[in-house]
Amino acid sequence: FHFASAGDQFVGRCASGLPLSSLDFAISPPYFDTGADEELETKIQALVDSVCHAECPIGTKFLIRYLLASLYYSLDYLKE
Repeated sequence: FHFASAGDQFVGRCASGLPLSSLDFAISPPYFDTGADEELETKIQALVDSVCHAECPIGTKFLIRYLLASLYYSLDYLKE
């Protein structure tokens, strides 16, 4: 059971016909790397807080943060 989610991902990749030997298989999803930029981190956190209410579980806040990063990463494609 320890490797269940990784196995599910692998099976999903096989079933969808995606190449198994591609280096793209190991790419992380888009995320905000704010580093030491406290102003940028504050702005991103304010945006997440505006989407998620105060009682929102921390996991949901992380999910929203990744969703916003994915949307920003895909912005040019979405505009087309």
